[in-house]
Amino acid sequence: MEHQSVVEAAWEKFGTVLPSGFDTIIRGSEAVSAEENLKKWLEENYEKLKENLERIKGKVEVGVQICL
Repeated sequence: MEHQSVVEAAWEKFGTVLPSGFDTIIRGSEAVSAEENLKKWLEENYEKLKENLERIKGKVEVGVQICL
């Protein structure tokens, strides 16, 4: 439920949201910080992320779980 509330809050604030799984770890090292690694990844994947956001713009993903 927490994940969903974060996605909904981001959606309301920014519009289309390209979800990413929680528990994703961006590691740093002695040479490069985690923040620098994240920025580098975003820069390297910018075009693909932009394409994906455009492809799903205005759409909503809904999941249903049935527990017996």
